[in-house]
Amino acid sequence: MVRSFISLLVVFVSLAGPARAQNGDSLPPQAVRLIEGGPREWFGGTRKAIAATFGRPDSVEVRLVSNVHNSRSIDSIVTWHYPAATMVFYAVTRSHRDLLREGTIGGARYLKRSPLPLGATVPQVRAFFHDPSGGSTPHMLYSTESELTHTLELWFERDRLVQLRWVYPID
Repeated sequence: MVRSFISLLVVFVSLAGPARAQNGDSLPPQAVRLIEGGPREWFGGTRKAIAATFGRPDSVEVRLVSNVHNSRSIDSIVTWHYPAATMVFYAVTRSHRDLLREGTIGGARYLKRSPLPLGATVPQVRAFFHDPSGGSTPHMLYSTESELTHTLELWFERDRLVQLRWVYPID
């Protein structure tokens, strides 16, 4: 099942554009740590922790959603926008808990702890992930398969890294 999903993901990404998806088993440990950690590891995974590092967001969006475990409970997707970052949280109404669901960062000051700084070249990023593919690309996608899928997307302009986006699973 997992291998089928990964094969389908590789085909989909290949059709969508010049990106590379890899199974977490083939990624080096530092790559897995970046994909599964990133902003959650560096800043924390809650709104309180992110606010302590990033400060008050420039704008906030809230969207109501049904809880996947209890359709009678309404939860929220809360998006915080900063000048060079966007953080998306899943807020569980009943427990008053929230978790960082997505983090998109395009500002160097937020990536000081990242092993891949903005401005890294496509070959440098591929070497970090032990990715054997070559050539120019505007976008890469890497994921890990533990119990749940973690994803890291990277965008490039003129073969230089300009933005990273982590998507974390919510159970």
